[in-house]
Amino acid sequence: ELIWRTPFGLVAAPYQNAESFADSDLLFSTSDDTVAEKILRRRKTTLLLLCPAAGEAREFMATNPDRFHNRLMRGETPPWLDVVPLPPELTGKYELFRLKS
Repeated sequence: ELIWRTPFGLVAAPYQNAESFADSDLLFSTSDDTVAEKILRRRKTTLLLLCPAAGEAREFMATNPDRFHNRLMRGETPPWLDVVPLPPELTGKYELFRLKS
């Protein structure tokens, strides 16, 4: 939906190419913020949207607590990301972050 209805690009989704999928997997799996930031900047990412209710999110949360994804979900935002407030009806469904320049 987001890709069809907005001007935003996509780093990875389950139907993207192998390179973007590998970047996405490494991004959310790494425990090193430097690795996560390098991936996002190399992919020219400006926004990062997480869906806490997604099945993958639950799987991530059940494993390594130091994963980048899990730290974001706990509110541990690195200094190079800003939290973007969402309307109340989206709170808990999505978490949006903006990569600082």
